[in-house]
Amino acid sequence: GNLIGSGSFGQVYLGMNLDNGELFVVKQVRIVDPSREEVSQMEREINLLSTLTHDNIVKYLGTERADGELSVFLEYMPGGSIADLVARFGGLDEAVIRKYTRELLEGLSYLHERGIVHRDIK
Repeated sequence: GNLIGSGSFGQVYLGMNLDNGELFVVKQVRIVDPSREEVSQMEREINLLSTLTHDNIVKYLGTERADGELSVFLEYMPGGSIADLVARFGGLDEAVIRKYTRELLEGLSYLHERGIVHRDIK
């Protein structure tokens, strides 16, 4: 698929399910040393993410581990993060800000009800 992002964690690609045409995201992380704490942390986050079901939380679709690489498949969110939208379109209208704030707070409330703290809000 097309590269749509990258960072210290790895690379993010846009993919398509060829059976139904649905778009999804693939986060690929190179695993240099499988015993490192970062790998354990990622596996814990994946296990947690796989238990969450909420309209305002990205849906986990699956994981594949092969050839020293971990691929995490997630729901595609058109438009990207709120920061991406602001960078692309400039300041947002108050009604749009209210909508996104409400959705963000609903997702956070869902997590907090389950004793989960989100430390990477985008």
